[in-house]
Amino acid sequence: LLKSVYTLSKITDKSEAADDTLALRKHQVAQWTYFKGRGLTTKELQEITGISQATYYRYRKALKQYGLRGLAPDSRRPYHVRK
Repeated sequence: LLKSVYTLSKITDKSEAADDTLALRKHQVAQWTYFKGRGLTTKELQEITGISQATYYRYRKALKQYGLRGLAPDSRRPYHVRK
């Protein structure tokens, strides 16, 4: 097959994984907010949602600033790559 077919398949796989990640992070923020309103402690919230308090505040800030795009995972590519 042509190289473009393989490139296209990589792009679609990444976008599907990113959509799942966005939905999970949005759900975790919503869970944390809901249960915090019910009076649960931070330790209990961490066990329920699976994220730390710092991560919750980081996600919440990104959600407020950039909307749903703010929850997208950052690139893991290094800034400097050998030539």
